[in-house]
Amino acid sequence: MPISKNGYELKMDALREKTIKGIFWVGSTQFVAQVISWAITIFVARLLSPSDYGLMGMAMIFIGFAQFLNELGIGTALIQKQNLQRIEIDSLFWLVVLNSLFLYSITFLSAPLIAQFFNAPRLISILRVLGLNFLLGALIAIPFALLTKELTFDKRCRAELFSNILSSVTVLILALLKFGVWSLVFGSLSRNFLLILFLNYYSKWIPKLCFSIKKVIGLLKFGANVTGSRIFWYLYSNSDYFIVGKVLGEKILGFYSLAFQLSSIPIDKIASIINPVALPTFSKLQNEEKELKRYFLKFTRGVSFITFPALIGLMFIADEFVNIVLTKKWTPIIFPLRLLCLVGLIKSMAFLIPPLLNARGKAYLNLRYSLLCFLILPPAFLIGSKFGLKGVVLAWIIGYPFVASYIFYLGLKEIHLSLSEYMNNMIHIIISVMVMLLVLLIFKHTCAHILNNWLRLIGYIFLGALSYLSTLSIFFPIVKKDITAFLVFKTNMRQ
Repeated sequence: MPISKNGYELKMDALREKTIKGIFWVGSTQFVAQVISWAITIFVARLLSPSDYGLMGMAMIFIGFAQFLNELGIGTALIQKQNLQRIEIDSLFWLVVLNSLFLYSITFLSAPLIAQFFNAPRLISILRVLGLNFLLGALIAIPFALLTKELTFDKRCRAELFSNILSSVTVLILALLKFGVWSLVFGSLSRNFLLILFLNYYSKWIPKLCFSIKKVIGLLKFGANVTGSRIFWYLYSNSDYFIVGKVLGEKILGFYSLAFQLSSIPIDKIASIINPVALPTFSKLQNEEKELKRYFLKFTRGVSFITFPALIGLMFIADEFVNIVLTKKWTPIIFPLRLLCLVGLIKSMAFLIPPLLNARGKAYLNLRYSLLCFLILPPAFLIGSKFGLKGVVLAWIIGYPFVASYIFYLGLKEIHLSLSEYMNNMIHIIISVMVMLLVLLIFKHTCAHILNNWLRLIGYIFLGALSYLSTLSIFFPIVKKDITAFLVFKTNMRQ
């Protein structure tokens, strides 16, 4: 006879289902959107000139930074806040609209100065038109946050997918009609305009003419901390590129840029899928510490399942990968790539902690962390640049673990999670990666030398994946259970 579940158990089952569904929708729609947009981008790149992309890049330096100020962090605040009142949502909407009008005015008036700085007169009109994205963004923020808050990622992801595909087609059509850089400008505007239509269609939310500053003071303070954290993140995360380019020159920057991008691919891809789901899930559990801890550990285990073998494997085969796939002209990136993969391991474990702290209402702790990174990492990069490319990478190896230890301390303390519990959660991943490394070393010293370059590289990848997955499935059934549950859920969705 089946055991009936109480209300709390049913609530947790519903949250689990929404979380898995969210990961599925975010991952699948991102994959489809990227395949289509990249295919169209290749065609557009053949039609436009480098100067068109250069003008758009100059404009986005200013627009991209100002975007951090546009939303005021209220999206995160709305997702985190429990028991939201309608007047709070409407008040925040009108505040964001006023702020976007202010930012657009600043952009419109400062466009001639920015164009003069870059010595690009055409930039004036481009900035003034692109600045309209601030106004469009104000209309996106609330419905986007509301759909995310309720974990209705099927609707949110459909809205993003349709707007991304249609805007990419818009860019292609305008490029074929020889609109030049305006193809990119109007493509950007069309994406946000379409996103407004789809998000409002799915959310069914319409703002009312009501406003109360007293009701949203707390939300604004929370949003200010989120915005400040994002600004400091933007500054310190781009400082290495600026310093390498300024001190070491464009050629060394090219080496560094590629090494950094390659080491970041596993983290960026998994973060783009997990982060949108993590914040609303953690927010739903902000007062359920036991469940919050369980979900945090499960998310961490899922991330390490992908990033650990990918980064350790890339570090091991960096020599063959660079010389065979990228050719020998990129040989100088081998050493930086290996060290940046180690940095990536720490990043992959740390990126879930900021949404955890935000969910608990501790956005000010993320602000402190970003400020600490801003105060320590850029000076470290500057000192390291005196010793060339290796010096900058060593600055990452020395500086980042130091600042990351602070965010780990804050996150684990917040949910009363010991370091031993945290590491034991991933011990099966670590052991399986060590087995993978042992298999690769045996292969390298026995028969790798008798194979040609491409077969040797394929052999490393195949044996690494096989040994890693085999070890997990045979000795650690908890991972098989997680994967089976996800696959069963996907199958049920299709039926």
